Amino acid sequence: MKYVGPIDFACETSFDLAQGCQKELGLDLFMEDLVMNDYTPVSCDFHDEVEAIATLKQEAHIVYRDDTDAKAEVSGLIVDVYAKDGADYLKLENEQVIRMDRVESVNGKQMSLEC
Repeated sequence: MKYVGPIDFACETSFDLAQGCQKELGLDLFMEDLVMNDYTPVSCDFHDEVEAIATLKQEAHIVYRDDTDAKAEVSGLIVDVYAKDGADYLKLENEQVIRMDRVESVNGKQMSLEC
């Protein structure tokens, strides 16, 4: 299988693309850009709900799955909701960042994947 880049070139593997072909073309590509993103977008309604809680500076009780996939809970103010590297995140006042598709509920509202 060949991986074709945006400027009509081909490499034998994604590793070749990340490590060699971009150097020939002067492209600034990184391996993480080539790895399939496993992020699952949350519903528009749920995203809007989280943004509203942040905007209104309401206390949020968040149930989520941590990095080990264990269920975790945290309470605090959501100070930011943002997108980075193809995923959405929420940031709490204590600087904790949670990827939105890891959230199970906020203030009892269940996360949904459908818009």
